[in-house]
Amino acid sequence: MRLRRALLAPVLVLLGACRPPAHPEPDRQASLEEAARSAAAPLPPAQRADFIEGFRMGAHMVWEASAQRRLPWLPRMGEPAPAPLPEAARAMGAVAEEPGPRVELDPGTGFPIRFLDPAAGPFGPGEVAGFDWALPPVRERLCRPRTVPAFPAGEAWQAWQPSGTLLSAPGRQVRVRHLGSTLLWTWAGNGFPPQRRWRPAPAWLAPVSLALAPGVLWIATEAHGAVALDLETGLVIGVADRYPPSTHPGDQDEQAAERDQAAEDLRERPLRLARAAKGDARAMVELAWAATDPREQADWLRKAAEAGSVDGMYELGVRLYQGRGVPKDPEGARAWFQRAARAGDARAAEVLQGLFRQP
Repeated sequence: MRLRRALLAPVLVLLGACRPPAHPEPDRQASLEEAARSAAAPLPPAQRADFIEGFRMGAHMVWEASAQRRLPWLPRMGEPAPAPLPEAARAMGAVAEEPGPRVELDPGTGFPIRFLDPAAGPFGPGEVAGFDWALPPVRERLCRPRTVPAFPAGEAWQAWQPSGTLLSAPGRQVRVRHLGSTLLWTWAGNGFPPQRRWRPAPAWLAPVSLALAPGVLWIATEAHGAVALDLETGLVIGVADRYPPSTHPGDQDEQAAERDQAAEDLRERPLRLARAAKGDARAMVELAWAATDPREQADWLRKAAEAGSVDGMYELGVRLYQGRGVPKDPEGARAWFQRAARAGDARAAEVLQGLFRQP
């Protein structure tokens, strides 16, 4: 026994020498403090303390995620919220669209992304800088690169059912429900018990049709193309600016309505021409709306405006300002907006105030 202990002793000493230092934290922390102070040096003195504190937080996000073997949030500086539309633009018919979906999973690292809200966001420049500084040494251990799967073929898509849509793929079934502001899905595969996930569902995520791909739920939305959701996390991992065949909402109805309107315009054209020949300004406006050539539209709107139509005055002003169907003429546009405003058109008055700074 004594001989065995004598032989083991050198081995244990060697193994102990191979172990990492018992307390590497001070060295790492010292490097962090030096890097934080260096990164904050170009900033104004009043901003340095907050930046350094944020730098520490960003680095500790990486270290804690690495210790717990989990993916950290990837902090990124976001763009400021878009400015509201000017009143003049709204008066001319412009509409602010609801912001579309943003990819929430970084394809290069596989990390969930959280963007800074300039007003009250969770991350600032210090956190982002500290995160980026601490990531490289542990990048290979943390990153899980991911690619967005190919856009599903047409036959893979199913129309959305308000009661819930059941999707099937080899080895997996997924049932999807949309309850107001929440999207829920349940799936079972390869004999495992069903798993359930949910995520907030803003208006743009309301499903029109759905398709299943390996690990991904594709959702065709009403106005923002198709969105790929990661089944496990519910994060948006891709956005396609396209729609599956025959699933874009209202396409067929809109096409049918356009055909009906074109047929009605064709039937009504002789009657409208006869009314316009007698000086009917309303008929002139209707002929402008029915025309497909911008020049013909502008011609009829000018005739309607000169015949006293307030709609004609306003719309002719818009076209003159934009140069649509007529040469661009801002001063001519101003004159027609003034005439429409004097006739009581609130849109024209708002345009004059917004575009021409005219009270």
